[in-house]
Amino acid sequence: MLLLLQQNMLLGPDSPPVTAEVPDVVGDSQAAGTATLEGDGFVVSVVQAYSSTVPAGDIISQSPAGGATADIGSTVIIVVSIGDAPAQGDQVRDGRRRGRVLPLFGRG
Repeated sequence: MLLLLQQNMLLGPDSPPVTAEVPDVVGDSQAAGTATLEGDGFVVSVVQAYSSTVPAGDIISQSPAGGATADIGSTVIIVVSIGDAPAQGDQVRDGRRRGRVLPLFGRG
């Protein structure tokens, strides 16, 4: 199987991997960052994390970092903010336990 690239190069199964510079998407929205990375031929894997400084839905970090060189088709991991972490004192009502109020973290 051969792959035809934009630069009219033919690559076969024994050809070395094609590399590209990884775009810097830190600070972009998840949708925009994903579109940029996928548009450049990378696969995107999303991890979510709390952040008190980055708005929910925006990218906190990525690996490999923007500016690094990586194989086309390789995975770029983006860490997306889900906003502030809940305060330790926040509680959640667990309807399965007859309305008993349980702490959000730790034992109930």
